[in-house]
Amino acid sequence: MRRNLIILFILILAIILYFYIMRTGPEPAPSGSQLAAAMAGVQATLKEAVLEARVQVPDSQWLEAPAEGELEQLALALLSTPETGAKGRPSRWVTEDGSVPASVASYVLRDESVGLELSIKKKSPGEPPYLHAKATLTEPAMLPDLESRWQQVFHSRGYQPRYSTLLIGTLNGLPTYNEQEMIMAELFQALEVPEPWQVRDGGWVSWGGYSPRLSSLLQDARGERLNVQAALRYHHLEECTYLYLGSPLIYRDF
Repeated sequence: MRRNLIILFILILAIILYFYIMRTGPEPAPSGSQLAAAMAGVQATLKEAVLEARVQVPDSQWLEAPAEGELEQLALALLSTPETGAKGRPSRWVTEDGSVPASVASYVLRDESVGLELSIKKKSPGEPPYLHAKATLTEPAMLPDLESRWQQVFHSRGYQPRYSTLLIGTLNGLPTYNEQEMIMAELFQALEVPEPWQVRDGGWVSWGGYSPRLSSLLQDARGERLNVQAALRYHHLEECTYLYLGSPLIYRDF
């Protein structure tokens, strides 16, 4: 009887700790490793990865004090290898009448494999500013480690960002209609997407849906859950097909 009570107490304590960690831990980022594994499954050659985060920030932190120093410190913290000799270019400006423009301040940090851009923006004078961070990786294998780094850095500052991730790869030649369908089906099967939507328009095809293996989440106009999108497009000059895989969506032209 006593042993059962001890086991029950341990289980209750574990449940309490679990929910505490889930509520107080870092905001989950899209899983770059899951997306990369899906791309590898269709034998795509990875060319580029993009990680973005949007964070609501208080006015007092970024507008009443110089933002360049804050951005520089954050940029160095977000890069997983700041010792690679990357150089930053901070800038800050206002309009001629002294009002705050759409972009209040920006900071750019680049090295051989990573391009990091940070900016503080305001949509309108009456709205609070937000931080936009974007990292472009020419070595996509760095993506999972960079995502973990961003989670730690943002959580340590008390930020709750909304993430988006994009992987870009290539396939040889021009797949036939059936081959395109097979590629998309394999991608979404690997990500466990049950009923993807499909759009085809001339030279490109796009699928989307909800994967329980990815943490980001949106809702479409019908209220359906959505957190992954893929697209295929053939490029005549390069004689190859580009494959885009984004979570929660592909936020660029393809």
